[in-house]
Amino acid sequence: MNELFAVVLALVAAISWGANSHILKRGMKDGQDPYLGLFIRSLSAFPILFVIVFFLLGSGGFLPYFNPEVIALTAISSALIVIGDSIFMYSLDKLSVSLILPITSIYPLITVIILLITGQEIVDLTTITGTLTIVLGVALVTSGRNGESFQVRPLILGLASAVSWGTSIYFVRLIFTYEGIEALGLTGIRFFYIGVMGLVVFLLSPKRRSSQKERSKEAVRDSIKFILLSGLIGWAFGATMFFLAIQIGGASIPTPVSSTNPIIATLIGLALGIDQVTKKQFSGIILSVVGTIIIVI
Repeated sequence: MNELFAVVLALVAAISWGANSHILKRGMKDGQDPYLGLFIRSLSAFPILFVIVFFLLGSGGFLPYFNPEVIALTAISSALIVIGDSIFMYSLDKLSVSLILPITSIYPLITVIILLITGQEIVDLTTITGTLTIVLGVALVTSGRNGESFQVRPLILGLASAVSWGTSIYFVRLIFTYEGIEALGLTGIRFFYIGVMGLVVFLLSPKRRSSQKERSKEAVRDSIKFILLSGLIGWAFGATMFFLAIQIGGASIPTPVSSTNPIIATLIGLALGIDQVTKKQFSGIILSVVGTIIIVI
């Protein structure tokens, strides 16, 4: 029963992340800085989660996150999200959702590889089969449109995000082994850290600050509006559902289910007429997701 509930939660997260990709892409238009974007997104996520935790558990609900080991693991996990999300947000501004999102969806493979290296998983035929399937899917997605040659740039950007996210999930799994850790509190704390880290990077860069001053007021307003909405849908809601799924059923089942979000994003884009995808690329999307599911289940 717990596993079924975890699957449902992960599927809800996948749907929210698929929709969020289009919202975030809109927010990243016209030169929005990705690190400032992380800070803006966090503003619509962690305050809501903090209020919910305080309402349900009181101030004691935050005590487990003052454990020095939990602080360190949470900071590392958050820093990896800052790296992965900033690359992803930059990619959305330069590339189509249907091209970059399927490549990033192999993050469960990264988590599994880390588990294998640390001796917590055994490499078997299923893992090898899933890996080969993902490689083929990524090759199809990045092979270009209309007969264009292989595209290295989206492959590098997508893999960079996937490595960061996959490694972050591994640290989240470690955090959940500590007593008193629950999904709402951990999600809120992580997004608070992420927002602070993003703001610090932005403020320390005169070039970034200068580029934002040159943007029109209309562009700034549009970016803030869509990025805040992205924080609500993708972080406050989607990430919380995903972490609840991990807390309830472990990471092995929710992770591959959540990686189906590229298909959802593509279908939404096609339905709205805001994105296009070739048959070859859609086959790559399917293979990437199927390969991920084969590996983690």
